[in-house]
Amino acid sequence: MTVTQEQVAIKAGVSRSAVSLVINDKHENHISEEMRTSILKAAEELGYQRHAIGRSLVENKAYTVGLALYSFDYIKLGYFAAIISGMEQVLGLKDYNLQVCITDKQPIKERQNLYFMKKVRSLCVDGLIIVDQSIEDKEILELKNMGVPFVLVDREIPGEDLNCVLVDNTTGIFKATEHFIKSGHKRIGLVLETLKFYKDREMLKGYKIALDRYGLDYDENLLKETKSPLEAGKVVDSLLELSSPPTALLFTADKVAIHSYKTIKDRGLRIPEDIALIGYDDEEFDTIMEPPLSSVHVPLSELGEIATDMLLGIIEGELVEPRRKILSPMLIIRGSS
Repeated sequence: MTVTQEQVAIKAGVSRSAVSLVINDKHENHISEEMRTSILKAAEELGYQRHAIGRSLVENKAYTVGLALYSFDYIKLGYFAAIISGMEQVLGLKDYNLQVCITDKQPIKERQNLYFMKKVRSLCVDGLIIVDQSIEDKEILELKNMGVPFVLVDREIPGEDLNCVLVDNTTGIFKATEHFIKSGHKRIGLVLETLKFYKDREMLKGYKIALDRYGLDYDENLLKETKSPLEAGKVVDSLLELSSPPTALLFTADKVAIHSYKTIKDRGLRIPEDIALIGYDDEEFDTIMEPPLSSVHVPLSELGEIATDMLLGIIEGELVEPRRKILSPMLIIRGSS
């Protein structure tokens, strides 16, 4: 049974209005410290829980953080699930809720009604954590101009002073490329998701820096984009059919790398003897692949935690100046390389 403020008032021997003032931190000089202590003690003994909707009305806040994500389907992917897990760790402690704000603008079923800008304009959320890489820069700048609190995850807009939590993806892919070079590989393919994404462009920089540092020429034929993990097989086939095919492949996402295994094995090639592989993100399924997939570990849960801490700091007025936090990835070597 839900405990009401009226019950707390009766137990504490005070008025209902006094309980409301204390519960909503509006008592200031109107309530004595003795009465405040008595009310809080009564509330605790009865197991009173502050009602989220009532709190929102009183304080003009939704106590809800929006997660800008392209599709609900993404939630089941390890990359996004780990970030969300980190977010929930912080939100639970601060008594905030999480609402997924779908950014896909295609008029498919209910998705149009879930478009994240509508959520923001209707004040359904107090701020946004933007994980979706496909949101256009102009939309992010529109949020800034609207004065909406938001934090970017694993992306930024060069030249703009925005709150963001980044991964040093340039260094991450540099380390993976360097590992292949030191292992004797000279033809190293790079399979990106799409160069429309900030993080993929940063990875391409790291790849080129490594090639240049070790005196290898950059060959654009060894660079491929794949917009879906299911296209990985076709992309890898095109690389293996080159007159001078790669002996090693880098992938900017593990979910793409694992879809290349079957294609490689169907060609009668061995991993890593004939072609070595390194993925990116270090998701849980990497270790059950045969052979286990080498990958660049990204602290995904930490990304979610830091981004949420940052956003709540903005919402609650504790963080005024924009912050830019960069996390370091780590190369994990397993059987595939």
